[in-house]
Amino acid sequence: MRGIENIDMDLERDAFTVRHDPELISPERMMAAVSSLGFRPHVATEAGRGISATETPGTDTADATGRAGARQHPEPVAAALRQARTDKLLVLIDFLADWCGPCIALEQEVLPDPRVQKILKGYQLVRVNVDDLPEVTKHYGIVAMPTLIVLDAQGRERQRLVGTMTVERLVRDLAQVHQQRADGP
Repeated sequence: MRGIENIDMDLERDAFTVRHDPELISPERMMAAVSSLGFRPHVATEAGRGISATETPGTDTADATGRAGARQHPEPVAAALRQARTDKLLVLIDFLADWCGPCIALEQEVLPDPRVQKILKGYQLVRVNVDDLPEVTKHYGIVAMPTLIVLDAQGRERQRLVGTMTVERLVRDLAQVHQQRADGP
């Protein structure tokens, strides 16, 4: 393509966000084009300032929300799930990188906020540095950071939040998952 130079890419590791004008090309054609280049496309929708994934790559089971069902989870997530079952908590996986600006903001400005700390009492938090644990990152189909994934104690994905996070959004979204949990599966 004009304007794009040839760059060495690792399709097993690299992730890209592609935005398109649906008036110029249908989502189906866009997905086919991405697939033809050797990528596994993943559909996402805009939600607030981040991106909320509507499906989880690499899963073959789903719960009532259509998200990933119970499956084998790699360490350190498996350990967090064991502890969550014991303590009757949800699991919050925080995928981050040391070089990621929004990840640093999440760690320094959002997570320490007292409102966030209060809601996190209902969660077993596990932090996954994508550079240190690439196999865990790949297992969950992480395409951008920060990504926060909420799992119930059985390991089913209940929510996925991607991108810049505010205190208000994080509290609202995590409280919503807690409410759904209280209301039943």
